[in-house]
Amino acid sequence: MIFYLRILIIITNTFMISSQASNDSSILASSETPKLDSYERVISLGHNCIVRNQLNLFFKSFEDEGKRILRGGQLFDWLMIHDLKLMTDCINRKFVDIFDKVDLSIEDAPWCKDYKTVRNHKYKMTWNHLYDHENVALYPSKVSEGTPLLDEEIFSQTYTAKREKIQCLSEKFKDAKNQKTLYILAYTGADTTVEASFDEVKNLRDSLINIRDGDMNFTLLYVPLLKRFEGTENIIVEESPYTGEHWWWGNSENWTRILSDFLYNY
Repeated sequence: MIFYLRILIIITNTFMISSQASNDSSILASSETPKLDSYERVISLGHNCIVRNQLNLFFKSFEDEGKRILRGGQLFDWLMIHDLKLMTDCINRKFVDIFDKVDLSIEDAPWCKDYKTVRNHKYKMTWNHLYDHENVALYPSKVSEGTPLLDEEIFSQTYTAKREKIQCLSEKFKDAKNQKTLYILAYTGADTTVEASFDEVKNLRDSLINIRDGDMNFTLLYVPLLKRFEGTENIIVEESPYTGEHWWWGNSENWTRILSDFLYNY
């Protein structure tokens, strides 16, 4: 009888240890799962064009081999986002008025006196590169000789075509709901005061759930200069410290480190 009791105790202890190990593994798997999943789409959410540029650099060899994870241009690739709350509102409204003419105006680019940008005042977004072909001063190789700088006349002439392009990119953004997607928002410039709060990032995540019609098969990767808070459900936070060199391209070494942690399904 004592012998059988000892066997029972051993079996019970073994089961408890095994269960604890299983639980520990589940916890580990749960925390690592977002990075271990294979992502079918990678989409930049800004806040500027540095993110898309770094994605182009990181995935170039794969894209050259025909492995199209970036799937061409995306809606926020070349936008400057000045207010994350308003961007979140725009996503929640499913981009119905993202390019309404009444909200747009031509402005001088702060980084080049001979370049014009178009700004949406309702959502505080600036299209820094949507009109590259209309800005001969900065991109002379991309346009025919003598093309004037963007002005009201050219803006009006090209508005319909540009609007159709934005509508197409909006639909492309919404179509990602059918695929495992990695969305990336980054603040990696020199100004450490320009970043998102925890609540703003959560609200952005919720807007993505909304535009994906409730689908949560995605991860929002938030990359500030300094990591001030941890991630939560569907959110991962990584930092990319400012180096002071080539801020317009970003720190490729940091981006390679961050992006290499994820798996991709080509």
